[in-house]
Amino acid sequence: SFKALGAPVALVREVLRRHPALEPAEILTGRHAAALQGLTVISATDGNHGRGLAAAARDAGCACVIVLHAQVDPQREQAIAALPAVGGRVILSEGTFQLNSNVGLSTYMTLQGQGRSTILKFKAGVSGTPHFLYYEGGGNIGIMDLAIDGVGAATGDGIRLWDFQGEFRLYNVVMNSIDGRGVYIQPNGAFNLYMRDCEI
Repeated sequence: SFKALGAPVALVREVLRRHPALEPAEILTGRHAAALQGLTVISATDGNHGRGLAAAARDAGCACVIVLHAQVDPQREQAIAALPAVGGRVILSEGTFQLNSNVGLSTYMTLQGQGRSTILKFKAGVSGTPHFLYYEGGGNIGIMDLAIDGVGAATGDGIRLWDFQGEFRLYNVVMNSIDGRGVYIQPNGAFNLYMRDCEI
């Protein structure tokens, strides 16, 4: 569709505007990743355009920021969150995000809200005891500027990082009524934890 194909075309055009000497056919091959590592592309979307842009940014070697609204479907959010290994940021708007299941995180991902007015909360009747934010097998994750609210639901951990290594940044995160642990990390090798301005 145009939504999925338009994003890579727009990215290539922007790269050529900044670097007119590059060959268009080589941009999405990663051949010029070193020259593009300082470029960040941004889009406000909750569908195929965001996934197309994230994939194109991954292939080109630049960073990607996708801004999501509070009513986004959790499956769409998780698909967009499969961001490139060179770094990606998912920005959540103000509002309450009603979750059907945990939010899966990706390597080199930053999940950023707008402070206490960005709230993650499970819908009533969610089965089991899911964790709010979950990641397995890698590292280098940032979570910042949001609230996790467990009131009215049986929950697991607020944040669970399994088989984790690398860097974890947790800034300005507030948790309320979590049945499990606020943050649980099962390491796989060395990792660095940076935490500030949190209420857990």
